[in-house]
Amino acid sequence: MDNPTVLNDSGSLSPPNNSELSSGRGSPPINIAGITSQNFDDEIIPTAIVIKNIPFNVKRETLLDIIASLSIPTPYAFNYHLDQSGSFRGLAFANFRQASDADAVVAALNGFDVQGRKLRVEYKKVLQAGEKERIEREKAIRRMRSMQLEKEHQAAQQGNQPSQYEDLHSIIPTPFSPQRSFSAGATYQQQYSPPISQMMPVSQPYAVQTPPPVQSPTINSKSASTNELDLNDPSTLEIYSRILLFKDDHMRDELAFSRTLSSKQRRVVHLVAQKLGVYHYSMGEGEDRYAVVTRNDPEKVRRFS
Repeated sequence: MDNPTVLNDSGSLSPPNNSELSSGRGSPPINIAGITSQNFDDEIIPTAIVIKNIPFNVKRETLLDIIASLSIPTPYAFNYHLDQSGSFRGLAFANFRQASDADAVVAALNGFDVQGRKLRVEYKKVLQAGEKERIEREKAIRRMRSMQLEKEHQAAQQGNQPSQYEDLHSIIPTPFSPQRSFSAGATYQQQYSPPISQMMPVSQPYAVQTPPPVQSPTINSKSASTNELDLNDPSTLEIYSRILLFKDDHMRDELAFSRTLSSKQRRVVHLVAQKLGVYHYSMGEGEDRYAVVTRNDPEKVRRFS
């Protein structure tokens, strides 16, 4: 009767012994492998994958059809990544509701041949400390540059709108109306050349006054430049990124900046907040004055407070 007990005890102990032998052949390697596995799990998102090396001409719907044809789980979210110019460069992201679904897709698609190119599939990595802020900062820089380019394009279009011919048309018709009445024949212009020569000095003041409309856009551009953001200023980029992060963070309703900011930096805070569509105001006087960015309308808050 003792032998079955021994067998049962050894049978109950056999799974841990087998796992120890298979994983590390001894107790010390088990701990190292466990730590490595834990760190690996901490660094990836088990339900999100990244698909690389996709042929550029393969559309999103085509790749989804390939996934469906392999009888593997389909993602609930699937997006192509586009570069700054809006072009697809062979990178896609897929999200699954269960880690087992992501495992099946990684196993099936990794190394799968699509139009002569083998896909590379891996789990999406967790952003390291400071990585998210760096990405948001880069996004903020790109958005600021695109906004600046768009405004420069609009300013160039506005500068070309007041045509010189339109300005001359509004000024010249009255003194030159007799010339138009005699434009039917060249002989009349030759016969009445003395009156036209007498009228020419009248047109000279108007010719001298035509440059001001051309110069007016430069004056407006100088005044408008005071409301522009300097993309090369590190403090401006820092302020922009902080307000952008605050706008996307729905757990906060208010962002107060330090009293050590200069008046120029506070003005940048107001400009950025205005461009990003959030409320902003200043509090305090003198050295204690500081800027505040908020989601709520300050006027409504004051009424109900």
